[in-house]
Amino acid sequence: MSYQNSIEFWSKWGAVPLDCAVTLALGEDPEDFDGYETQDFIFLKALAISHATSCDVRFKAPNNSKTWFDDPVVFLPEFGEWAETVGWKLRDEYPRTALNQAKSLLEVKSYFSNDLNTLNKAAFEFWSTADQDDKSTHPTNDQVKTWLKKQGFSDISARQGAVIIRPEWAARGRRQRIATPFKTTHDAALSE
Repeated sequence: MSYQNSIEFWSKWGAVPLDCAVTLALGEDPEDFDGYETQDFIFLKALAISHATSCDVRFKAPNNSKTWFDDPVVFLPEFGEWAETVGWKLRDEYPRTALNQAKSLLEVKSYFSNDLNTLNKAAFEFWSTADQDDKSTHPTNDQVKTWLKKQGFSDISARQGAVIIRPEWAARGRRQRIATPFKTTHDAALSE
């Protein structure tokens, strides 16, 4: 199995054994890895166990054994996020939490134009918290357009940018207005 295939396989699990997470964090394929005695493996695993047993960490997953130390399992994206905070460099394929993915999108890339970086920021700003099933959380194209114009986009570019960053699952067209009953003087006379 290749590293990419292992990442795809283990990313589907709710939690993975710590040894597997450490191996993937080292950029190795657990199926082919035989470096369990290497200094990097021993160090990263010991550091993870130390943090998990002495700190409140998000990567520690519940398990069915008596203690976490006996049969450690971790959430793979959260483990990777923790590994990066202690200075570990992960491969690009390593799964990230949604927040980490968003942060990496917002990083200015030297090969991105300034306008593309601004569109990425707009997508995060307006769509990262939108609920797919609640259309009232979806921004309007005019809201996005106004924001983009404040960032220096022309009117036409801002309008097009708002359309480009709109996710496929987002509602299209105008929002339906909810009809609100209004009272006429005739209705008021009838209720008296």
